[in-house]
Amino acid sequence: MGDLSFPSGNETRVFALAAALAVLLADPPRARIPAAVRVLLALAALLVAGAAGVALVGLGHHYFTDTVGGAAVGVAVVLATAFILDRPWPSAQSIRNDEPPAMAGGSSTPG
Repeated sequence: MGDLSFPSGNETRVFALAAALAVLLADPPRARIPAAVRVLLALAALLVAGAAGVALVGLGHHYFTDTVGGAAVGVAVVLATAFILDRPWPSAQSIRNDEPPAMAGGSSTPG
């Protein structure tokens, strides 16, 4: 047990992958799989990730807190990334339309 670290990088990767899968299954662009099946697949991915954490603790590679911290970091990074990517950014056209119109007559100073 001399090589322990907080948070667990292994658990971070596993939970990041499981969370990304869950986010993608939550609201796909074209839903080809029924919603109930998508929920079950997302839960299965998260259960497998949890089992990996239990295995890391059981094998003595990490403490329980290492795996919980890794899971939290992995899920937080995926959710923050999804939030940033789904944020409605203004388009270049709407930015150009919001600019004040140029003054007539070619002069920028009034009067």
